[in-house]
Amino acid sequence: MKRSRRLNQVQPSLTMAIDGKAKQYRAEGRDIVSLAAGEPDFAPPAAVEQAAIRAVKEQRGRYTAVPGILDLRRAIAAEVQVNTGLEFSADQVVVSSGAKQALFNALYVLCDEGDEVLIPSPYWTSYPEMATALGLVPVICPTGDDFRLDPRILADRISPRTRAIIVNSPANPTGCVLGRDELLALAEVLRPHDIWVISDDIYARLVHSGRTFHNLPMVAPDFVDRTVLVDGMSKTYCMTGWRVGFAAGPRDVIQDMATIQSHSTSCANAIAQWASLEALRAVGPELIAEMVAEYERRAAFLGQALDAIPGLRQRAPDAAFYSFPDVRSYFGQSYRGQVITSTLEMANQLLEQELIAVVPGEAFGARGYLRLSFATSMGELERGAMRLQRFFAEFQSAN
Repeated sequence: MKRSRRLNQVQPSLTMAIDGKAKQYRAEGRDIVSLAAGEPDFAPPAAVEQAAIRAVKEQRGRYTAVPGILDLRRAIAAEVQVNTGLEFSADQVVVSSGAKQALFNALYVLCDEGDEVLIPSPYWTSYPEMATALGLVPVICPTGDDFRLDPRILADRISPRTRAIIVNSPANPTGCVLGRDELLALAEVLRPHDIWVISDDIYARLVHSGRTFHNLPMVAPDFVDRTVLVDGMSKTYCMTGWRVGFAAGPRDVIQDMATIQSHSTSCANAIAQWASLEALRAVGPELIAEMVAEYERRAAFLGQALDAIPGLRQRAPDAAFYSFPDVRSYFGQSYRGQVITSTLEMANQLLEQELIAVVPGEAFGARGYLRLSFATSMGELERGAMRLQRFFAEFQSAN
């Protein structure tokens, strides 16, 4: 039977595929160390779990309004104001089934088929695939070895068909945080053009290493009316599988996003919405600060372990829970009889030979890099570091 041609251009998520394979191997009894998953290893706050149980017992699992529970949208608006200084009313917020759906809905509403979307690389793996699925044209804007956005490269990529840019800071996979001056330079490039900004702020609360979070409308207030902020409960509150994300932005755009959502998923999970409301009301900044401090400790440990591997180059992450080392110096060398020419091959060998799951840079438009998640226990990190060092030592001994 014939199927849609749209699927010919959309690739499965490589990150999910590797994580799924690692989980399969673990279920088979293999001693897997996974540094692949992009989700916190901490449990959700107890108050969140208790709120979900109460919602079930009180039979609050019925459909909510499509854009979300009103009190939750009010709480989100208040939280955004505290963290960014930007003011939104409840009708400028839509709650979705994860931040991923909010991103998809934003692209659907803001762009027409054939429009171009600027995507700085390295990028989160789903950005170009979402654009392609909607008949849009992803235009990749490469960054330098330090992963900083070069406004000149961005300006060269703008065309009459450019309709949006996705800005992800703090970034997955690099952990890079754009500074105030970098965002101001970005604003200067975008200002003369009719280009929407989709600001993926999902890691905004997980900044460490002395950096400070800013998004574009925070430093350039004239962009408030042309920016859609996307965030969610997954990373900050350790609620990845609860699937609650949200978007905040211009009222007409948010209402259009709710319209699209009404014909796709309808409301986000009601029980998870009530739990999210409790998270915003009851979970104080001190709990998040403790988690961030632990991420910073793990980042330092992993950084030292990677420094001990000859030929690896790395940039310490500013935020989130990823390291993104450059392993290109090993290309062309042999590992157990196979000449390695890509990080996809390297990641496969790591999983099959050392039973350690990592994500190759090809998933993020950055061949030659590996994404290592330190959202796992120190014990697992120590075992993972030992296996990484052993793996790369075999390259050295074989050449």
